[in-house]
Amino acid sequence: MPFASVIIPALNCAHEVDACIAALRAQDYPAERFEIIVVDNGSTDGTAERLERHGVRLERMPERGRSRAQNAGLKVARGEIILTTDMGCIARPDWISNIARCFSDPEVGCVAGDIVMRPSGDNLALRYQARNNYMSPFHALKRRRLPFLPFADGANASFRRAVFDRIGGFEASFYKAADVEICYRLLILTDWKIVFCPDCLMEETGEPDLKTLMHQRYRMGLGLHLLRARFPAFFEQEPGRAGRSLRQRYWAARESLREKSGWLKALLTFDRATLEDAYVASRMSRAQEKGEREGAAYLQSQPARPQPLDDAALRRFMARMDQLDARILLRRARD
Repeated sequence: MPFASVIIPALNCAHEVDACIAALRAQDYPAERFEIIVVDNGSTDGTAERLERHGVRLERMPERGRSRAQNAGLKVARGEIILTTDMGCIARPDWISNIARCFSDPEVGCVAGDIVMRPSGDNLALRYQARNNYMSPFHALKRRRLPFLPFADGANASFRRAVFDRIGGFEASFYKAADVEICYRLLILTDWKIVFCPDCLMEETGEPDLKTLMHQRYRMGLGLHLLRARFPAFFEQEPGRAGRSLRQRYWAARESLREKSGWLKALLTFDRATLEDAYVASRMSRAQEKGEREGAAYLQSQPARPQPLDDAALRRFMARMDQLDARILLRRARD
């Protein structure tokens, strides 16, 4: 059984500590074969004090930033495999053992576990997320056309330690989408595979209300500019709206038609759930578009900006995109 390190960045989440740590203490993986490392990112609500009572290893990183906190955890981690999650997540009892089973394949460099939504109330945003399995990172499995690639969600992403030794830690300049960036780098700079495993389950509460959900989508729009700065060659086929190719116009029109058909279906059926989903999907799309419009200026205002990855490495990867399907696997833990 490989020794595992669970790294959790924490910021003002004292109310979530007890449930998260209790779930990790209840793992069916031998207690002597894993460690829990929590990196406090400057909490002011008693998070650190509550963690100390649980006896987990506590590191402090006053400089804000999820990636910086994760890198601080990496520096002290002893594990052969590195598991990342959030304090708001509840691990299923076999979470670590199923991840370890996936890594028994030496070609696997990353395991993307699934995330299911924990019931936490009843409002428009929560109903939408529950009906559409919004929390699941397995939606990323469909990403096969540049500039978008599959990635593991940071709330349930695990890596072979050798990956970080080879390509470095999490990108500190990414205020959003650092989990996306590290997976892109793994695919570009190594030959390791990413396994999406539905047995490696984590529970997480959804975005609590519509305002928070829209803010999340807005930040996703901002994050697109981080990826553009880091992987410029991936975006060079992305001309302005007026210069779109026929294929790009087709996909844009298809997306627009999909959104309109959702509204039409809702209006024709007078189904409340369909109407709600069409409304929330439309709001999310607008919020993300706003983030994309404002992202370039926002990035310029940041003290740290991503540096482009080696162009030759990007182009070598682009030349063998046909091999991507063989490196992205959907697999059960015991397969």
